[in-house]
Amino acid sequence: MHEIRWVREHPDEFDRGLARRGLPPRSEEILALDRSWRAAETRVDAVSYSAGVRRLTPRECNRLQGFPDDWDRYGADGREIPDSHRYRCMGNAVCVPVAEWLGHRLVAADAWPT
Repeated sequence: MHEIRWVREHPDEFDRGLARRGLPPRSEEILALDRSWRAAETRVDAVSYSAGVRRLTPRECNRLQGFPDDWDRYGADGREIPDSHRYRCMGNAVCVPVAEWLGHRLVAADAWPT
């Protein structure tokens, strides 16, 4: 992401670098890549790594929320739930370890002598 930010901040230097490689200045492919990176910068369900940005899988979202793997993969009727619905479920879920910690703290606070 830092590379795309640099391209936006230094467009002339970027164009000179493309010209040295025999490429046209800021081709449509480069602009499309810039738009996709800019969109990815604002996503909360994306992971940045050296090869680019990828979306978190539903299994990774389950793990981040403290649920077992594929906890929400099948509905009550046994049919597989679409990933879009699984993302929404995990987005609306309460993080299990945090809720557990809060519950323990409330019990400890209730037991505290007044």
